[in-house]
Amino acid sequence: MNSKKLDFPAVVAAGLRLLGARPAQSYDWEIDTVAGALRVTPYPNWIACRFDDVEAARQRVHFGTLNPWSGKWNWHFEHPNSDDAAFFVEQIERLLDIAPAIGED
Repeated sequence: MNSKKLDFPAVVAAGLRLLGARPAQSYDWEIDTVAGALRVTPYPNWIACRFDDVEAARQRVHFGTLNPWSGKWNWHFEHPNSDDAAFFVEQIERLLDIAPAIGED
């Protein structure tokens, strides 16, 4: 039995780095998406995200829980695991220019 607790923020950060995210100032990470810059800070059981361009996010992001007024796009997990981290990174990948159009599955 493995009793070592998953370092969820570190796993999320590693996935973000693989997608090209860079260190940011107001949040831990920043990544360019089809909806503009997205700032991301992973915590032990949630991930804070905010789009700089709220209007672009409103028009381009149609999954997850986007606050259409603030650009916040936060992700909450009860007991996060590596699958949750991978799921989140996949959602970010959907927003990259190299990904299929948003809404395609």
